[in-house]
Amino acid sequence: MNINWLKKISNKNQHDAFTDLNRLKNHLYLCFRRATDHHSADGFIVIQQLNLLGKLIKQSELTILNSDLRDPKLTILRDESLLLSAYVRKVEINDKGEEIRTSQNTYWLSRDGINWQHQGYFAAHFHWCWRLSLKDNQIFGLAYERRTENLYLYEGFGLDSFKAKSKPILSKEEHGLGYPNESDLCFVSETDAIAIVRRDADTYSTQFGKSIAPFDDWQWQDLPIYLASPRVLSLNEKEVLIAARYEHTHLTQLKDKQKPLIQYFGSGNEKLPYSDEELKTGLFKLNLRNNELSFLLPLPSADDNGYPGLVLNDTGFWLSYYSTPQAGQTQVYLCYVSAKQY
Repeated sequence: MNINWLKKISNKNQHDAFTDLNRLKNHLYLCFRRATDHHSADGFIVIQQLNLLGKLIKQSELTILNSDLRDPKLTILRDESLLLSAYVRKVEINDKGEEIRTSQNTYWLSRDGINWQHQGYFAAHFHWCWRLSLKDNQIFGLAYERRTENLYLYEGFGLDSFKAKSKPILSKEEHGLGYPNESDLCFVSETDAIAIVRRDADTYSTQFGKSIAPFDDWQWQDLPIYLASPRVLSLNEKEVLIAARYEHTHLTQLKDKQKPLIQYFGSGNEKLPYSDEELKTGLFKLNLRNNELSFLLPLPSADDNGYPGLVLNDTGFWLSYYSTPQAGQTQVYLCYVSAKQY
């Protein structure tokens, strides 16, 4: 694998992070949150239409009054329209002058990737639906509820009929695995699905789950590396590609030919080698026959980083993510990675 090019998205000295990426015909669509900082309540969504070399064509911005929009995700629907989903945290003042805080998933639709129409809200309040996945004529998604430390599988023929299965598929109460949160769901055949789930409690072990239609029962096991904000795409029925933020350990040591990658950064400022327990963004391959996770490629990344988007083609893939090469200068990056084989 080789990084053919890497481009930094201009951010006007704001906090740009939490990316996603998709392709429709001959355009890439990149989305991310722009705000004052990581935790500020003023986040809005930037959507860029790009050519396949990463050149900006048009840009749109989405806002909701008195709301913080977080973690936007792009889905291409069957009719080739675009769906953008996000999690909205809203603060409103009631008749008594009291602050009322709500959190829910929301979405927009677009035919051209430029003009977006807000469609409303979906899923239960405080169920954070991380990403949407299509299978046949249905939409699926994994949503976590922080208070109960439960992960739910939602499904429906549209977001207006999007409902959770009757019981969580992963939970602290049933499985003894606390705080499952960021996740991705991938269908590897007509009947088989897998999930990768970040956890931030007890052992902090990332979970790898398998299930067979109708996806009521799941089998879970630990992965050897802590992965956050996973993006999973199927290569075939035997392997999936994972882009994620990971914790650097002896399992993710760089090969000699990969070491120059950490010398190259969009700003030219990252020169230090990786150290253990440092968080980086990179690519992995998971063998579904023996459940072995292989480290493939590190991406130039530092400090607060990750939350990648991933799009495959015949010769490689486009990948978006964010990183912080200098304190207080969080940036979004877009790159193209060529690969003779995955």
